[in-house]
Amino acid sequence: MSKAVNDDDFKFIKDLLAQLGKTPFFKHHKPTPLDEAISLMWYLENILYTSISNVFNYIRESIFYDEPIQNEIFEIGFWLEVTEMGIHL
Repeated sequence: MSKAVNDDDFKFIKDLLAQLGKTPFFKHHKPTPLDEAISLMWYLENILYTSISNVFNYIRESIFYDEPIQNEIFEIGFWLEVTEMGIHL
């Protein structure tokens, strides 16, 4: 993702983000909701969050010339509900 952002490859960025919720076709069994949640959390932690910080730094350095940014550019949050039936996003 970071390379796609650095290369301004918006189509590839869109494709990568679209893949976050998709189950790979090579799996032989249907993943459980827990499996899906763990997979999604891995992508968020290892891809999306890193990429967002790279985009933020690029904006700060290239557009605001390292001046403090007065407004929030990104606001990321997730509602996580844990019940007896499992985890719901």
